[in-house]
Amino acid sequence: MAVAAASLVAIAIVGLPFPVVIGAAALIGLTSGRIATNRSLMVSGSGA
Repeated sequence: MAVAAASLVAIAIVGLPFPVVIGAAALIGLTSGRIATNRSLMVSGSGA
């Protein structure tokens, strides 16, 4: 998540349009959410 935060800060510094920043944040949120879901599924699957 530190990388995601750093990339968001970089986008903000560059000064891209606000909707682009929001879209990037949503995309990062979706990807990190999927990664978290996959990890939890792996943990529950290996424990079963």
